[in-house]
Amino acid sequence: MSGSFTTSGTVTTTTAPRQLSDGNGLTGGPGTALGQGPSDKVGFFTLAGPGVVQPGTNGNMFATVANVTIYGNSITPSTVAANSAAEQSITVTGVLADDVVAVTKPTTQTGLIVGTARVSAANTVQLTMGNVTGSTITPTSTQVYATIAIGKALQTTAVLSPASVASNTISEQYFTVLGVSPGQQIIVNKPTAQTGLIITNARASAANQVAIQFSNLTTGTITPTAAQTYSFASASGFQPAPIMDVFTQTLTPVSVAANSGAEQTFTVAGLVLGSQALVSKPSLTAGLMLSGARISAANTLALNFTNNTSAAITPPVEAYQIAYFTTQAGNTDATTTILPAAKGNDTAALTTLGLISGT
Repeated sequence: MSGSFTTSGTVTTTTAPRQLSDGNGLTGGPGTALGQGPSDKVGFFTLAGPGVVQPGTNGNMFATVANVTIYGNSITPSTVAANSAAEQSITVTGVLADDVVAVTKPTTQTGLIVGTARVSAANTVQLTMGNVTGSTITPTSTQVYATIAIGKALQTTAVLSPASVASNTISEQYFTVLGVSPGQQIIVNKPTAQTGLIITNARASAANQVAIQFSNLTTGTITPTAAQTYSFASASGFQPAPIMDVFTQTLTPVSVAANSGAEQTFTVAGLVLGSQALVSKPSLTAGLMLSGARISAANTLALNFTNNTSAAITPPVEAYQIAYFTTQAGNTDATTTILPAAKGNDTAALTTLGLISGT
C-alpha cells in the first residue's frame, strides 16, 4: 500500500502496546492473520516499503506438518574408483519418493568422501561417494548407515543452473532459495547424479540464499545439468523440540595432507553417542572438502576433511554450524524412528519476515 492518506476523527494515545487484532476473535478461534495468502506481501516500518513474502511452512511454529524419520540400515557399498565420484544404491525400507535425505557413515576412511544423497524411488536411496586418492577404496562392509529423511511438507524447491566446475577443484556457487534464512541447517538433494561430481557442503549464506559446494574429482571440466529442480530441507530446528538443535561452535582443525583425507575430533558439549549430527562449514577453503561428520563418543564431534590438492591445507579457525538430532536413532540395523515435526521455529519465522536478524 502506498500514497497519501487523510485521517479524520479523534486520535488517541496510550502507554499500552498497540494491538494488531481488532479484539473480535473468538476464544480458541483462528487468531489474526497478516496477509491473505503466500503471495500477499506484508510490509513493516514503512507503508512505501516493498514488503516481504510470507514464509509459509518455514515459519510454522506450532502445527505438526510432516515427519522426520531416521533409519538405520546395515549396508556394504561397492568399491569407489580412484579420483572419481559415483552413486551407490541403498535399500531403505519406508523412505518415500518425495523425501529429502541425508546419509551418515558410522566411521571414516582415508580419502573416502560421503557426499549428498537423494531418493530415486520409494525405499531406494542413492548415495554419492567419492575418492580423492590414486587407488581404489573399498568402503567397510556391513556397517550401519543412518538415513535422515525429511517429509515433503518440511521442504522447499528451486530450479538451479549451476556454472561449470573446473577439473580437480571445488566451486562454491550461490542460488536464490526463497524462505531460507541464516542459522538454518541446509540439506540439499540434486535430482540426478553426474560421474565425478559430488556436493560436499551447503549452507544458508544470506536471507533467501543458499551456497552449495560442487566438487569435481576428475581431470575434465564438469557442468552440472541445467534447469534441474533441487530439493532443500532447511530449518533452524524441527519442532516440537527436542528433535533437532542447531548451534555454532568455533573449531580449530589441523593440517590435512595432500590428496588425502583425515578425521579430526573436537569437543562439543552435549553430544550423545548413537545420535546423528550434520555439519556445515561456513566458508570455502580452496581444495578442501568437509566429507563426513559423526558423533564418535560422548561430547565428541568427528569431522572428516579431504584435501584434493598436491599440497597440505590447514583449514581456518571458523564457527561451524552443527545440527544435532537429539534422539538416539539409526545406529543399529533395521531401526526406524519417526518424529512428528514442524519446520522452523519462532526465530526462523521472525528472521524470514525481517523482524530480527539471523544468527
